[in-house]
Amino acid sequence: MEQLDIFDSFDNENLRRRTLLPFWIKVFTWIFLIAGIVALCIPIFGIFSSKIDLSIYGITTNQVWTFDGIAILIIFLFKALVAFGLWFEKDWAINLGIVDAIFGIAFCLFAMFIQHSTWDNIDINIRLEILVLVPYLIKLWKLKSIW
Repeated sequence: MEQLDIFDSFDNENLRRRTLLPFWIKVFTWIFLIAGIVALCIPIFGIFSSKIDLSIYGITTNQVWTFDGIAILIIFLFKALVAFGLWFEKDWAINLGIVDAIFGIAFCLFAMFIQHSTWDNIDINIRLEILVLVPYLIKLWKLKSIW
């Protein structure tokens, strides 16, 4: 029996790009699709509640209608857009995912080394998100040519 490689299988219309994604990226895709739907509802909740805790990449706030709150919602909506593109196999999904990973790593590094530090006190806040973002970036970079 002849064994097909990944490039030969693209001739088969039944192969889906989604099958190229590892399980852990599929899990995060669903998490961020749901988080994007919630992020759309948060501004409405923010009208009726004075305190809603939001956090991602070390950016934290408990008020929706602040710069940090709006930035966090935009980040979640952007991640939801990337998740939508990956799940529904859009041509632009890998490139946007790479941008998402690079910005995520940059935000984490900012939060780890710059955000809480002053000249007198250097405070390092370890962000665990970076442990997922780096392999995510590497995997998307490898998938870019065959997506």
